[in-house]
Amino acid sequence: MKKTAHESASKSGSQAVLGQIQRHIRVLGVMLNPLTMNELTTLVEQSIECGDRHIFANHNLHSVYLFHHNAAMRQFYRLAYCTYVEGMGLLVLAR
Repeated sequence: MKKTAHESASKSGSQAVLGQIQRHIRVLGVMLNPLTMNELTTLVEQSIECGDRHIFANHNLHSVYLFHHNAAMRQFYRLAYCTYVEGMGLLVLAR
């Protein structure tokens, strides 16, 4: 029997529970949600199951540059429900 995303999140101890993402870090002036692949997948599953529409954005070094040089990009990231790390460069800097 398939588990719902909420059941999966609660049993795994995941911090990914739709409604609020608990961890935020700032790297190079942008806010990021440090999520594991399982946590991100759980958030997307929960969003789909609830019928909610969310923006799941990502940041890499190029998007950080664009964020600092383009007002439309800053607005996009303000609208994002979740901004996950996509790229080893940001992962190294975040540590």
